[in-house]
Amino acid sequence: MPPLSPKQYIAPGLALLTILIAGVFAWQQGSTPSSDGAAAAQGTPGQRHQRIAAESPLTIHFASPMNEDSVAQHITIDPPLEGEAQWKDSQTMLFQPSAALALSGTYTVTVDPQAERRDRAVLGQSVVIRYFVAGPPAVVQKIPPPGSDTVAPNQPVTIVFDRPMVPLTTISERGMQLAEWPVTITPALEGTWKWLSTTTAEFAPRKGFAPGTQYRVSVPAGIASAQGEKTTQDFSWKFSTQRPKWIRAEPSEGYASASPKVEIVLTFNQNIDLESAKSHVTLVRSETGRLEETQLATMRDSTPDPKIAAVVPVKVVYGKKEVNGKSVTDAATLVVIPSSALELNTWHAVIVDDGVLSPGGAQGTAEASVILFRTAEPMQVGSVRQEYGSV
Repeated sequence: MPPLSPKQYIAPGLALLTILIAGVFAWQQGSTPSSDGAAAAQGTPGQRHQRIAAESPLTIHFASPMNEDSVAQHITIDPPLEGEAQWKDSQTMLFQPSAALALSGTYTVTVDPQAERRDRAVLGQSVVIRYFVAGPPAVVQKIPPPGSDTVAPNQPVTIVFDRPMVPLTTISERGMQLAEWPVTITPALEGTWKWLSTTTAEFAPRKGFAPGTQYRVSVPAGIASAQGEKTTQDFSWKFSTQRPKWIRAEPSEGYASASPKVEIVLTFNQNIDLESAKSHVTLVRSETGRLEETQLATMRDSTPDPKIAAVVPVKVVYGKKEVNGKSVTDAATLVVIPSSALELNTWHAVIVDDGVLSPGGAQGTAEASVILFRTAEPMQVGSVRQEYGSV
């Protein structure tokens, strides 16, 4: 392609898209920069390859004021494009193609080392930028992944875009860039959005996500990139924090020698709301031997048939655990205490209905749990014998 000649300059106030070009580019030829330092395009190495929309200009931002005529004589585009070169200012040149670029096309802009700055020093090194036409800005990664149902309370929400959405800046300025950030999370919770990089935004919940709760992240269309291109689609995704789940019980399932004064200990994978547990835990005494699954399923929805089983009054409290030598409340452990001694040699069942909540949670246990155990048989004298004058 022949060198480009600037046809006009940008009028004051004209809104233009700008691509910040990568910092130190590889030497393409044997030219030596001037003793006072050659101008070079600025930015981060990741910006040598830019994703742009089909209507975007190809833009170069130089570190120093450039000689516009000299740049026009030493710039090429491959494959060649028809269009117009313009200067936004003495350090920013844009090439606006006459027609929309081909989607999935790749275009390479090269500025030769012989291009001069305004102080007549040569650029000294080639500036090479490759543009991939990817369409409007898009989200390429969402964390936690859509549909996740075991998200930890302190897991941040991360959105990764396919191109720089904000310019390189200082950390202190990044909060201002999110002052009108349109992304929302529901249910609402306290937290802070911040840019981890020019392409990645992160939300950190201040007090953590509530356990057993489904959250929805909504990303509206119209979010502008660093070049001014805007996303064109609304989208959202959902994830859930881990629901409470029963892990184990003491006595264990099928145990056949429990004390009549037994206290049943239920352990969960997270803290449990005590009031919720009280309304979901039932102890029944069988009148017919070991209860069948179909009989237990009926008891979860209604009062048991007195010919089959009877409800045993209980008190449900939190358990205890030792921390640094001190006994403290363990909200992940429930203790089911019968109001009186249980009948000997009798099958009992602890029914933990589905829906037991965690504190502040909206989704309870997903499945009901049943722990069957039998109390010990009455003590009997098995035999009597006389030994050394004693019975």
